[in-house]
Amino acid sequence: TKGLLPTARKRANLTRIQSARAIRSMSSGISIDQAGVKLAAAEESLRAKGWRPSDRVVIFDGVCVMCNSGVDFLLRWDSQKQFKYAALQSDAGRALVLKYGAPSDLSTMVYVEDGVAHVRSEAVLRIGRRLGLPLRVPAQIALVAIPLPMRDWFYTNVVAKNRYDVFGKRDVCRIADSGKEDQFLI
Repeated sequence: TKGLLPTARKRANLTRIQSARAIRSMSSGISIDQAGVKLAAAEESLRAKGWRPSDRVVIFDGVCVMCNSGVDFLLRWDSQKQFKYAALQSDAGRALVLKYGAPSDLSTMVYVEDGVAHVRSEAVLRIGRRLGLPLRVPAQIALVAIPLPMRDWFYTNVVAKNRYDVFGKRDVCRIADSGKEDQFLI
C-alpha cells in the first residue's frame, strides 16, 4: 500500500483492518453482525467520552511504570496538546482497541493516527516524529533506516518483556490526571 495515493492507502488500510476484525470475530465465536453491533456500541461510547475520529490517541498500559513515565514525558513535550491518552485497561482503551482491530495485550503500545492503529515500535516512533525537534529527527531516521521486523523484535523481546522487572508496576491503573482530564479518554 506504500505506493498508493493517500486516500487509496487509507481505504486499503481500512479494508485490511475490517478483514482482520471479521476474522477475529469469527474465531472468537461471534458472528460478524454481532461484532458490528459491538463495534457500533464501542464507537458510541467513545463519542460520549469526547473522542473524535480525527484524534491522535496513545493507548498505554495504565499500571506499567515505564508506560506511565512515557505518558508523563509526552504531556510535558506535547505543548500543542495534539495527543489524547487512554489506558488499555479503561473502557475507552478497550473500545479503541476493538474499533481499530489492534492487539489488546498489555505488552503492546498502540497509537491511533489518521484512522489507523500503529503498534509497538511503529507507534513509539510515529509519536516521536510528531513531537518536534530534537525528537522528530531520530524518530524519522529510525522509521526509515531500521527495518520494522528488527525494531519490533527489539520492542517485544527487550522493552516489553522486561519493563515490569526493570521499572515495576503501579498498584492502581492510571486513568486520568487532575487538571488534564481533557487529554484523557476514560
